[in-house]
Amino acid sequence: MGNARIEEKGYYITDVCIGCGTCQSSCPQRCITEGEPFTIQQNHCLHCGSCYENCPVQAIERRG
Repeated sequence: MGNARIEEKGYYITDVCIGCGTCQSSCPQRCITEGEPFTIQQNHCLHCGSCYENCPVQAIERRG
């Protein structure tokens, strides 16, 4: 019981991110924050995959 691991689920932006902002502009929740790399605020993400589908360099990966 005490050894449970919480699996990360959802979409995550990797270091391959070039900072173009395409993911941020395609997000219906506006939950992607600019940075190096950009980051997804998981508590607001709908897991719709719009960022994943629109990233020109495939810098977003789906976990879980």
